[in-house]
Amino acid sequence: MANVFDKLCIVIAIPLGAILMILGALGLILGCNAHFTLPPLLGVIPFFPGFAMCVCLIKYWKLTNELQNKIAKQTATPSTPQSDFDQNL
Repeated sequence: MANVFDKLCIVIAIPLGAILMILGALGLILGCNAHFTLPPLLGVIPFFPGFAMCVCLIKYWKLTNELQNKIAKQTATPSTPQSDFDQNL
């Protein structure tokens, strides 16, 4: 599960990934110049790490929320041996 530090890193990394995606989308047409210079067709390269950062982190965030909800449901309603027996009938 994600702790506070993990979520803080995610909150910082998602905007950075979005910036790289925008830079890459614009770089495809115009080229890019951000302490490095790429010609128009290669300017799309920053898009890919930006996209990878955003997608992975958003999926991880959702997964940890789903796991937390699943764990909370399991601990909130403990099953008794009698109820397990009744369900199997």
